[in-house]
Amino acid sequence: MTDSEKSVDWSPERTIYEVMAHDRRRRIIWCLLIADGWTLTIRQLASHIVAFEQDAIPVEMSRKDVTQMRTTLNRTHVLPLEQADIVTASGDTLQPGPRFFEVLLVVQICEVIEYNRQQSDSSD
Repeated sequence: MTDSEKSVDWSPERTIYEVMAHDRRRRIIWCLLIADGWTLTIRQLASHIVAFEQDAIPVEMSRKDVTQMRTTLNRTHVLPLEQADIVTASGDTLQPGPRFFEVLLVVQICEVIEYNRQQSDSSD
């Protein structure tokens, strides 16, 4: 974790919109929502996110890509979600935290806005 990441206050008092601003954090929420038992390891999560970003199937992902994503998730995305009580991390496993269900509507709104923006950009 960099010094700038350490200095950011990701406490529950931060707004959900600030915490959920990054699309990978929203992907974490979607992945947990559809996971069996609402539980995923960081490796499983990394595999799903890489597959989504590369428009591929998880079994086709290179080990290097998944490992790099896992590192990125651990260093940049899981901690803010955990500090905001959106997810609970136990070792290498993530589960919904106390505020998980509060963010579902925010995630859905963000996805609709992003979809509309992409549609607008493609029609120009």
